[in-house]
Amino acid sequence: MYENIVLPIELDGGSVDEKYLEQIIATLGLAEKLTNYPNQLSGGQQQRVAIARALADRSIRIEDGRIEVRGVRLCFQSLF
Repeated sequence: MYENIVLPIELDGGSVDEKYLEQIIATLGLAEKLTNYPNQLSGGQQQRVAIARALADRSIRIEDGRIEVRGVRLCFQSLF
């Protein structure tokens, strides 16, 4: 499961902030599942892995109850 979370960051050439990732994993209750394969996780656990993957690269921030996604404005500007 750990590789599932960090692979997109590594493919983009980024580096994983291990301390930040540990906090995310602990907060989502996935610490005991790090060595499990996706088919060994419940549906809810798989969803939490997807959330961890999204939060791990720090492109999504949750601040004051708002979700901010880095690059969304650029994406919309290029589309329209």
